[in-house]
Amino acid sequence: MDEDDLRMLRERIRQYRKVADQSSDPMTQILLADMIAMFEEIEELERMKPLQRY
Repeated sequence: MDEDDLRMLRERIRQYRKVADQSSDPMTQILLADMIAMFEEIEELERMKPLQRY
């Protein structure tokens, strides 16, 4: 993953948080919480390895 990929991942996390905060459906909130956790874990793993340079 390069820096642009990480930026898009962070943006997706922000979007999911916004939708989860606005949703009144508990299943939607649970699903988005799982997605957010998964993407945050991916972001953390990517930060632990050196960025790929082309």
